[in-house]
Amino acid sequence: MENVRTELRLRPIVARTEKRAGKMNQASWKPSAWKFLRAARRTLVAQFKLHPDQKLKYVIETAIFFLTAWLRPRVSEQIYRAREAECKTCPIYDQEYETCGLPPVGCGCHQVTRAKLQVNCWLYTKTNGKEGWPSELNSFPLGDHS
Repeated sequence: MENVRTELRLRPIVARTEKRAGKMNQASWKPSAWKFLRAARRTLVAQFKLHPDQKLKYVIETAIFFLTAWLRPRVSEQIYRAREAECKTCPIYDQEYETCGLPPVGCGCHQVTRAKLQVNCWLYTKTNGKEGWPSELNSFPLGDHS
């Protein structure tokens, strides 16, 4: 029994040592990929809750959003943090699923991911700049991009 406890305590230390030695080449991508997949799952659960009959549509839309998110340019960490703070005070922000509301009120995107991309706030675009992220936090002038 004592050997099992010792082995369990040493596993994280051994894993870190092997990673540093380059023996675990794939370990570097796993945390961010898993976090990304959990965000996609959370967004899908929110969409399914609202529209259980349109699951295939939302699976495709969410897959396209998250796949293109890997390719899109990112904003600075300072802008990202400011956007995240604005989202959390927004009246349509869904705190349970971390989404921009649920359609038709909000785009339904995972806000933690969307705030990192060069995009405009959904509410800012729909209200012509009266609500949503302030204009300095949006990536494009009104009417140029979504």
